[in-house]
Amino acid sequence: MLLGCISVDRYLAIVYAIHTYRNRRVRSIHLTCMAIWFISLVLTLPDLVLMEVWLYNNQTVCSLQQAGIHGSNMWLATRFLYHIVGFLMPLLVMCYCYSAIVRALCQSQRLQRQKAVRVAILVTGVFLLCWSPYHVVIFLDTLDKLEIIPNNCGLADRLSMSIIVTEVLGFTHCCLNPVLYAFVGVKFRNDFFRILRDLGCISQETLQEILDVTRKSSGIESDTITSVSTF
Repeated sequence: MLLGCISVDRYLAIVYAIHTYRNRRVRSIHLTCMAIWFISLVLTLPDLVLMEVWLYNNQTVCSLQQAGIHGSNMWLATRFLYHIVGFLMPLLVMCYCYSAIVRALCQSQRLQRQKAVRVAILVTGVFLLCWSPYHVVIFLDTLDKLEIIPNNCGLADRLSMSIIVTEVLGFTHCCLNPVLYAFVGVKFRNDFFRILRDLGCISQETLQEILDVTRKSSGIESDTITSVSTF
């Protein structure tokens, strides 16, 4: 959901060239993050309330055991909400916003448009590749628990293992995001080196050399172009 909000912010900044005052923007960002964390917490409440720890084949398992029909219905409804709110909606928002951004950049004469297009495709593609397998497996697991698909122990075991594997793949996306934004985004790198300068890790001369190399290699004429066109 945070990635979806980032795509909306970039969409407004690039397609409509909307630049709000800094203080107002910071407040809106804080409120948006708080709202997203609140929604995420609400979506996890059924698991926190309904999941139980029990023994299965001498192994400790955390799963729905004796939640009752109402608890099971709540868990089922929350799982579908998780698919829709946690995956499909952000994916659709990202696809729409970045598609519009790509169209706007392709119609412009900005020097950085090709790199910005690659960033947009990369961010959306990595999100899709990392999280799609997990949601497909979770959806199959939901169908299995609803007994819509033939139920057998072999399928349940394979689904359990698949959930673990695809969950790890999904969590790697959280590790890849900072890398994508840090090493692909020129403005982020420049700000990072400025922080190192302020901390005394590098000198002003070294910082200036790094900034000069960055400008020459990427054809940047100003920080304004960098912040808009390279995300």
